Amino acid sequence: MAVGKELLLKIADIAAISIDETEAEDYAKELDSVIGYIEQKLSEIPDDDLEPMEHVLSAQSFFRADEVTNFDRKAELLGSASVTKDGCHFVPSVVDPS
Repeated sequence: MAVGKELLLKIADIAAISIDETEAEDYAKELDSVIGYIEQKLSEIPDDDLEPMEHVLSAQSFFRADEVTNFDRKAELLGSASVTKDGCHFVPSVVDPS
């Protein structure tokens, strides 16, 4: 990945870092060499037989299994309402229409 002056200024703008136009080319060269070094080191790692990771930590879910336990409770829930209309709870208006 080649880092040019334009990309460096965009990164600096996103990071809210003030970089002078004259410094931008020097920083771009330095950042490009750092990224090149990292790419070189990563290419040295044998990764042909590795599977992609789902997470960096071996995380386990401690929550219960997601199973449907209550199917149709509409009648039960509407039974607790004082007034229903067309299968829905009916509540008085709280906003003055005028």
